[in-house]
Amino acid sequence: MRDQALLDDSSRLVVFMERYVSLMKDESAILEWEKDVWVKGLRLILLIMFVFLFSITVFVYLDNNKGGIIIGSIFLSSMLLIGLLSCYPDRHQYKITETGIYFRGYRRGRRFRQSAFKFMMIVCIPLVLFSLIWGGPMIFAGAGAGMLGIFALPAMMKERKPKEMAIPWEAIFIFCNYTEKSFTKEDKVIIPQYQIKLRCNGELANRVEDIIREKMRPDCIYTEDYFSDIESDDLKFAKEKLMDELPFVWAAHPKNVNDFI
Repeated sequence: MRDQALLDDSSRLVVFMERYVSLMKDESAILEWEKDVWVKGLRLILLIMFVFLFSITVFVYLDNNKGGIIIGSIFLSSMLLIGLLSCYPDRHQYKITETGIYFRGYRRGRRFRQSAFKFMMIVCIPLVLFSLIWGGPMIFAGAGAGMLGIFALPAMMKERKPKEMAIPWEAIFIFCNYTEKSFTKEDKVIIPQYQIKLRCNGELANRVEDIIREKMRPDCIYTEDYFSDIESDDLKFAKEKLMDELPFVWAAHPKNVNDFI
């Protein structure tokens, strides 16, 4: 970690985690689990997009102007395609080992997105071009301009590389845990060293917490409210140890936290 090519703590942290990823991903697990996590706000965006495109589709079908049925068909196809593309949450994989904690996250639905892209190229784009030839550029004026958004769909299908992160017990000086509530569920979220979000619920959450309390270093702090404990002697001592031993693990990882994750 003293390599002169590593210019700041964030780059040191990245290299540090990469080394432990290669170790822990092949290590036997004490406990491992998976969880599907929706990107924050995705379902609300999907609902708004659906209402907007559906309203325009109905309006165009009711309009008797030239090319209205074709434009409506394109809107309807785009609406269904965008909706389906948005219906895949991220898959988070967690593993706790004797060495530490490992995380891998990736976006589900790759095969579907590839099929959707082929559908768009074969069906939707020719329909747009046909509308342009038949109705001329003015067909895209007003409500019709929205269907040009279909050309932005390939960007939605761009695949992200899976993200992997790992941190050993010796590099964890603080665990923060809290409860995250939504309309349908309640999750326990545990964040070791503010680097990786571990999401779990029910009996699994109790098992995860028990293992962490067993494995964490004796001078590590386990808190439900960091800001309330920030002035505590225990936390001050933990931060002093951190800055003395591994100051770069307090830095922000460039892909932090789990909001791919």
